[in-house]
Amino acid sequence: QARRIRQARLWPNPELELERENFGGSGEFSGSENAEDTISISQLLPLNGQIRNQRLLAEARHDRAAWDYHAARLQVILETSRRFIDAALAERRLELAAKELELANNIEDVTAKRVDAGDASPVELSRVIVPVVSAELTLANAELARASTMRRLALSWGASKADYSSLAANLDTLHSLPDPDNLVERINQSPELALWALEISAREAEHRLARSQAIPNPRLRFGLKKHNRTDDEGLVVGISLPLPLFDRNQGEKAATQAALRSAEMQQRAIELQIEGTLSSLYFALAAARTKASALQRRSIPAAESAFEATRRAFAEGELPYLDVLDAQRTLFDVQNRYLDALAAYHTASIELEALLGGDLSDTNN
Repeated sequence: QARRIRQARLWPNPELELERENFGGSGEFSGSENAEDTISISQLLPLNGQIRNQRLLAEARHDRAAWDYHAARLQVILETSRRFIDAALAERRLELAAKELELANNIEDVTAKRVDAGDASPVELSRVIVPVVSAELTLANAELARASTMRRLALSWGASKADYSSLAANLDTLHSLPDPDNLVERINQSPELALWALEISAREAEHRLARSQAIPNPRLRFGLKKHNRTDDEGLVVGISLPLPLFDRNQGEKAATQAALRSAEMQQRAIELQIEGTLSSLYFALAAARTKASALQRRSIPAAESAFEATRRAFAEGELPYLDVLDAQRTLFDVQNRYLDALAAYHTASIELEALLGGDLSDTNN
């Protein structure tokens, strides 16, 4: 694109003209004695700021191409961030699945001891095997999911496989919500809107160039004429100017004007779309943060406490196994819901940052 800018600054090349007249005819023009030779140089003279408008158009296209690259880079960063979150959550789910299997095995051991001591029916032991097998399958699936997400993350930077064993991700950190008014004020910083602003600049430059080309460019000619018979020489000076009677570049002017208006309308449509997306993402962020915070501070501690109490009571023979199974299912359901809320929170956060083209830390309440 930089080369096109340099090219747009250049004038048209001059033309060298060679001309012979008054020869090869009849009478005194039958030979070449009375021939006249002319050598001249002609130059098209761009008027009405055409060179400047060409340069401005090339610069606008250069800026748009540069921003296209920047926007594509932001999309790569966004997709990599999504994959990082997926991999980090897969790690957490693997840890949770391992914990679930450990608890299921512990309950199986307690049940086996109670059966051996005659405090429980052998049927109880049959019941606890099913959750153990289920936990083993959950763990196997979690291991496969983690390996898959790790590989997808490695592919983001061109690696064929993950050469790391874990991720340094602090998913439990929940930042304060950004101020909605500050987010709205930053809509104009959106990469997509910035791209359309550059598109409008390019369309404006195209329209200015089309208007300047409505005035025909004159051509100046300067040369030397020589008469072969007398060896006399003389200067030749001429200028030609097309008359804009029919072609005044009407079609191109109308087309570029329409393209400019279309770009302005599309920019407005994109702005409305971004406002709607911003509202949806903010709602998703706030809802996910509220849910994750409530689960983190209240539900998980309560579920853990209830499960521990139920497990102790079961070990002492005070409660049946079904109560333990219900408490265990409740605990891991709450923990999985917490991970889902974290995933929604962090995904909405990075998508908001990508939408507005920057960090949200300076928009917090």
